Amino acid sequence: MSEVEETNEKKKCDCIECNFENCPVMKIDDIYTDVGERISKTLEHESDRGSILIGAAIIHDYLCQVLKAYFRDDNSIVRNAVESLFEPYRPLSSFSACIEFCYVLGILSRKVRNELDLLRKLRNEFAHCSMPMDFLDGKSMQRIQEFLGIPSSIGGVDICSEKKRLAYRAAILMKISKLCGRFEVIRKFILAEAVTRISLRDAVISEEND
Repeated sequence: MSEVEETNEKKKCDCIECNFENCPVMKIDDIYTDVGERISKTLEHESDRGSILIGAAIIHDYLCQVLKAYFRDDNSIVRNAVESLFEPYRPLSSFSACIEFCYVLGILSRKVRNELDLLRKLRNEFAHCSMPMDFLDGKSMQRIQEFLGIPSSIGGVDICSEKKRLAYRAAILMKISKLCGRFEVIRKFILAEAVTRISLRDAVISEEND
């Protein structure tokens, strides 16, 4: 994204993600803390590969829950129709489909959409490689630096490989936990109907750099 595009995105962004923190009815810090603790306990003993695969799966599940909260919930017929969208080989069965759908519905900002797409690609690389992999392996390390927002000049600093791997691991787990907490807040925000879907499109409050 060019500097001009990014500036324009910040000015006009009206997605749910960039507006939910203005909701006075939710204890947002408590939600972040609760979700963060649960995610950390789930991932702390996993290998590098396991933490990426399971972390991506957890985020995928949170996105599914966000979409289900956003969709109609009038009666059992509607609920069954919504659930069927997430079944295997259906429109919203994949991680990528959920990411794009959340973005086009105005639930996610472009910044977070891009971060999730990087995580999706990382997951695929770790899932489809038959050889041992960790956070310092070639192409995956480059994607990790992008996912974490680490400039290549800093990422290439010559430090002990194991220290670097552990630093990446800690940062990734923290990022995944924060994203999950954010999506749980968004889900609760939607369910609480703090704002209507009509007013969502009129809101112009950007927190892209949060």
